Amino acid sequence: MTRTSNTEKRRKKLVDSNGLRFNIWFYFILFCVCIIAVMWFFEFVFLKGYYGTMKRNDVRKICREIVAGYQRLGSAYETDIDEYARLNGMYVSLYNGSGTLLFTYPNYSGSGVKQNLLTESQRKELLSRLKGDEDNEVCEIAANAENEEDTFVTYGAVFDFDGAEYMLYAQASLGSINATTVILASQLLLTTIIALALAFVLSAFLSRQLSKPIVLMSQSAQHLASGDYTVRFEGSGYTELDELSDTLNFATEEMQRVETLRQDLLANISHDLKTPLTIIKSYAELIKDITGDNKAKREEQLDVIIDEAKRLTELVNEILVVSQQNSTSKLNKTDFDFSELVESVVKKFDFDNSGYKFRRDGTGDKIPIQVPRDVKKGLWVNADRHKIEQVLFNFISNAVKYCGKDKEIIIVVKEAGGSARFDVFDHGNGISKQEQKYIWDRFSRASQKYKRGDSTGLGLSIVRSILKSHDAVFGVNSAVGKGSDFYFELPLVEPPQN
Repeated sequence: MTRTSNTEKRRKKLVDSNGLRFNIWFYFILFCVCIIAVMWFFEFVFLKGYYGTMKRNDVRKICREIVAGYQRLGSAYETDIDEYARLNGMYVSLYNGSGTLLFTYPNYSGSGVKQNLLTESQRKELLSRLKGDEDNEVCEIAANAENEEDTFVTYGAVFDFDGAEYMLYAQASLGSINATTVILASQLLLTTIIALALAFVLSAFLSRQLSKPIVLMSQSAQHLASGDYTVRFEGSGYTELDELSDTLNFATEEMQRVETLRQDLLANISHDLKTPLTIIKSYAELIKDITGDNKAKREEQLDVIIDEAKRLTELVNEILVVSQQNSTSKLNKTDFDFSELVESVVKKFDFDNSGYKFRRDGTGDKIPIQVPRDVKKGLWVNADRHKIEQVLFNFISNAVKYCGKDKEIIIVVKEAGGSARFDVFDHGNGISKQEQKYIWDRFSRASQKYKRGDSTGLGLSIVRSILKSHDAVFGVNSAVGKGSDFYFELPLVEPPQN
């Protein structure tokens, strides 16, 4: 089953459990369920304890304020105590050192008779506990002896005022926790139903909105995979997806360029192979049918066949070199004198003492080329010497081929920011800004415009591969009608100690 059919099969599914939309919806619902589960767990496990603790802390705080106020104002503070008791639903009693009840607040009898909340035995037992406590204070939760579901907070404290001992006792009802729990549970159940309903609707909407741009990108990617390089990836307003769409658009443009380059490559290779093969065939037939007995003519025509065969060999060899460069990045790096290597390569170009170089052009004539150079000595680098030598040969030979009417190229080697920099200048036709980025491509249209008949169009592609494998800085500075400057830089290393 092909990838396309698998995609179509997934689209026909009503619900794709592996799809992004379903998973966004599912995890959003799962998150909501977890939050609701925590709420229910808190309701049935922690509510009673939490509520009792908070109520006990409130009673302790209020009673301490009452004690502090009575120690400050005495009986004049009784009105404030009554207000405290009424507002907070508490019963407050005060006893003197002999156990006499001084007051109880609030007084709900309506007759003005003070209500005693403790029996004598209970008062004595509480007083004993208070005196045995380090803080002279007790605050706890107790159940009603008549109704265990009715619980309350009790507070007791012993304090001194005006040289006498007093005991404060307070009681605050917690009410029926079970009844409260039932009420809260019913409210929580209603909240749960509403929350889940909203979660289903909202998660469905969010999953659709979040997955829609990715689905569109996936569809565009399928068009791209089928060879449609006109497709465009649209962003969605989300930063990550916008960055992804920009990256995919850039990749599409590069793939389109590579496809164009591939077509040019096939066309150019076909042309470059066809021409010498046609010539070889024509001259071979000519020798066979006409000039076979004419030695001078035969030798001349055989030279043409040999030259064309050499050209075919060079083309095939350079194609093999490009393939090797792309299939392996292995480098045999050593420390060597870069300045010395440049001088060695220049000498191999057969410059004589007067600074002239002879080469053949298309007619076979010898043309003198002037090559002034400025090479700083003693610049050492760590690189693959053989491959860097290839780069130097290519740059210098190209400069010679494309030199201007002054028949001059200039070679400069210098130190630049911790690197050894090589420049070769020519004063030829130059290369436009638009075409400079294409000259490094094998058989590119730009390079076709600037290559001679004896060029294969692969040299700069090989150079680029070598320099990239060295992480070298390289490029070209050129202007139409003014010439070009091809350069590259390699990091310097310390020269060996003598």
